[in-house]
Amino acid sequence: MVNASLPSSAQRFARQTAGPNISHRLGGLVVNAFGVTKFNLGGSHQVASDPLHRQTAPILGQVPRTGSMLPPIDEIVANFELLDDWDDRYRYLIELGRMMPDLPPEAHSAANKVPGCASQVWLDVRREERPDPVLHLRGDSDAHIVRGLVALLIALYSGQTASDVLRTDALSLFQELGLSEHLTPQRSNGVRSMVERIRREAAAAEAA
Repeated sequence: MVNASLPSSAQRFARQTAGPNISHRLGGLVVNAFGVTKFNLGGSHQVASDPLHRQTAPILGQVPRTGSMLPPIDEIVANFELLDDWDDRYRYLIELGRMMPDLPPEAHSAANKVPGCASQVWLDVRREERPDPVLHLRGDSDAHIVRGLVALLIALYSGQTASDVLRTDALSLFQELGLSEHLTPQRSNGVRSMVERIRREAAAAEAA
């Protein structure tokens, strides 16, 4: 079950930061000592952490395209809820896609390609054999926002047992985050195709 009440990394980091006029960038979220103020991918950001003083704080670093770890799904949900503007939410999706390691060339195969998506999508599902098998997912897309949607599904499903995957309703999560009503019909169909592919893999793992 997703617990959206858990504090995000941005909130925890902000609470640990001393000083009234300090701005940081964590996972694409610009935060000050009071929490998230704005999402930004680069440049500078105006921070009003003190009503009597304004300063422009630089955004620190860029999230690398490879080698990062996706945040836990509860943290992603909490960060989504902190972002009211849909431009910011789309940028956060793109940032999540950048956090995924690159899919190896050999995994961009016809077997891993997900049909029914407007963009090209690949999902590589590996099975860890146990009494209740565990699924490990990798993925990629040639579209930035779709790659972020792949990242969201990987954060939700990867590392879960096959039985937990089958009990998890990803489409309800997308509705909870407001994504269902903000995605184009083609992208919504693509999400359903990805979820169906993951569920088929989980069902096959359970039946093996």
